[in-house]
Amino acid sequence: MWALDVSQIVGPSYSIERIEPCRGPISGHIPITVYGKGFHEGPRRWRLLFKVGNKWEEADPSSVVRVSNTELEVQTPVFRK
Repeated sequence: MWALDVSQIVGPSYSIERIEPCRGPISGHIPITVYGKGFHEGPRRWRLLFKVGNKWEEADPSSVVRVSNTELEVQTPVFRK
């Protein structure tokens, strides 16, 4: 039997467990909290994308605040037509 530890090369080093609130208006600027694991300090720039229908919008990176290893706060982006 052979085994290969791929934990260092497969998948991201973080996970998202839930987002509160889980819904909001497409007009944006709603503060939300992202709960998960692996939100470590360092030079990483957290990139958060939101989707309505087939359209993706990125939250303003300057609005992302790392509260702890398990919590991020961010303002939702505005969805334009």
